[in-house]
Amino acid sequence: MALLNLKPWLLRAQREQSAVGAFNANTLEQLQAIVIAAAEEQAPIIIQVSHHALQYIGNGNSFSVFYVSEDSEAKQVAEQLIRDAGFDPVDAGPLANA
Repeated sequence: MALLNLKPWLLRAQREQSAVGAFNANTLEQLQAIVIAAAEEQAPIIIQVSHHALQYIGNGNSFSVFYVSEDSEAKQVAEQLIRDAGFDPVDAGPLANA
């Protein structure tokens, strides 16, 4: 089930002859590196995290997950996904704050 329509991103990438990277993250360090690189390039990304990886990262503890975006709809989706995974979402503002 798609939670966010990626078609506009993909059409833009096609027009600009670029790509939208999709990355698997299994650790917080990987997730941090992916987000930092995307922010430096000011590039949209797709982050894929399995339910088991989220359980492993959480390990029964409560964690806050910060998210950034200029897209308010994407922020709503991110916030809900973070909550559904059992974490506390924190809106950190625009991508420039990453």
